Amino acid sequence: MVNLINLFRIIEKDINSLGYNLGNIEKIAYTDKFSSKAGQTRKNIRANSFSIEINLYLKDEAVRNTLAHELIHTIRGCFNHGKKFKHIAKLLNYKFGYNIETRYKSNVFREIPIKAKYKVICKNCNKVSYYERRPRNILDKGQFCICSNCKEIGKFKVEYLR
Repeated sequence: MVNLINLFRIIEKDINSLGYNLGNIEKIAYTDKFSSKAGQTRKNIRANSFSIEINLYLKDEAVRNTLAHELIHTIRGCFNHGKKFKHIAKLLNYKFGYNIETRYKSNVFREIPIKAKYKVICKNCNKVSYYERRPRNILDKGQFCICSNCKEIGKFKVEYLR
């Protein structure tokens, strides 16, 4: 697991060398609360500060890019993914070899511990999905559904995990 404070100092130096200053950052920490997003920046308006959470299940090489992405949000005028945000991200990508994006693919995540009861596999593309509750639209009498990955109508294989 990557040390976020050491990584923060490196990224802060890179951003400052471009002539931008980060906002007041109150907290940087890992979290296991996210299932599909890589990170999140929250703004505390009263304290005029930011807190950053990084997904605990990110692969080590993705943590650097995600933390850089979240740190850009703390720069004045970059709390959204507008022109200024994208400009700074491109500069960091070009000058320092980052790979900052606004959306991340699922291959940046490690294997997540499964709490689910059901494992559903698309028979067309073999995409695996996990569900904590019984997926009625798939289980009811072999009903056909649309796969979120391949967009094909097809059958699904369902396994009960517990």
